[in-house]
This record gives sequence, C-alpha cells and structure tokens, in this order.
Amino acid sequence: MKDPWQKVDSDSADKFVDEGLKKIVSCIKYLKGLEATNPQITQLVELSDAVKSEIDELKPKVPLLVSLKRDGMTDRHWNMISEATGKSINPKKFAGTAEKGKKAQKFNLEYLVSEGLLNFLPDCSEIGEKAYREYNIQ
Repeated sequence: MKDPWQKVDSDSADKFVDEGLKKIVSCIKYLKGLEATNPQITQLVELSDAVKSEIDELKPKVPLLVSLKRDGMTDRHWNMISEATGKSINPKKFAGTAEKGKKAQKFNLEYLVSEGLLNFLPDCSEIGEKAYREYNIQ
C-alpha cells in the first residue's frame, strides 16, 4: 500500500492476495488441528490469523490497483479519473503536500484509498480497461 507507484506490480499483488489467502486459510486449518495436542501452536494460529486479516484488508483494494496500473494509462486517462472522482489524480503530476509537522503524502495505493477512490471503483475499472484496450490497438 505504501510502495511507490512506479515500483508496484499490480499483477503480482493480485496473485499474492489470491494465492496468499488460500495458503494462509489452509495453514490455519492445519494448525488448528494440531492446537489440541500442542498448546504452543496457539501462537502460530494467532500469527496466521493476523496475516489473514492483513490480506483480507488488502483484498478489496487490489482491483483499484489493477485498474489504475493497466498498460496504456496516459494523462488523458488520468484526467478522466480526475473528472470522475472530482479530485486531481495523476502520478506524473503529483506533488505531495504536507501539513505542518507531517510527512508529505506519496502517490501510492494508500494515497488513492485515502482520497476515496474505492468509491469510484467502477469508473476506475472502466477507464483502466479502456486504456488497456487502446494500448493493445496501437
């Protein structure tokens, strides 16, 4: 969520969430089966539950990431995102500002979520898909 926008691989994030969730759920089931025979396993179950909670928290945000990281996103598409959301959203033109005593905000998934873009997920998905289709035509 906090990684710089240019370094984020949305496909890897999507795959991580899908596969990670399956694996951690399987791990939790296995550990809970062992828990009755070994009380020390309880800590591993708690840790696994915490990891699952973090993945669960990230999961609904991944479609936004995937949509906005599509190949073909140009300034024109970012302008469409800005128009749809009523906010100035463009990673190339982003100038993070900071209130006194706070760090400047970086353009990343955390910033986009804080700006309420999850509320515009259908618009973002449509624009991202449009950018991708246009990119593949070129």
